[in-house]
Amino acid sequence: MYTVPAQRGYPRPQCVRAGWLSLDGTWEFARDATPHRTPQGVAWGETITVPFAPETPMSGIGDEDFHPVVWYRRTFVVPPHTSGERVLLHFGAVDYCATVWVNGERVVEHEGGYTPFFADITDALRAGETDATVIVRAEDDPADLEKPRGKQDWLREP
Repeated sequence: MYTVPAQRGYPRPQCVRAGWLSLDGTWEFARDATPHRTPQGVAWGETITVPFAPETPMSGIGDEDFHPVVWYRRTFVVPPHTSGERVLLHFGAVDYCATVWVNGERVVEHEGGYTPFFADITDALRAGETDATVIVRAEDDPADLEKPRGKQDWLREP
């Protein structure tokens, strides 16, 4: 059985660097019946284990229903960095369309569910504070047949 470690090792050991932090683990989670475009009004009420998708039992959700919009939220301690260094937030992949906010400021929008992306969050960090809150909105309309899907199906029974 796979267990999520509290802190995974750096994903590319040959490129290890100081100041790296994995955000895998427990996040707040919300399913959105109405397509909010901003985090205001999101009803947080569940938790999910990242990096697992909400459809999988390992996520702690295990709901195989279609969810066109889901939200993730987590507060973390920003790794120490010196003045002039940039702080980057990397994502391996986030569903089809993703919007990311840090401390209430939208830092990146990304389209392409199978591709990694990152955001430079330096300017969204509050001077003198070590904590930051990241919110991710992931959108993937299962009825939109124009999007690439991999092995995912848009019907209950393939």
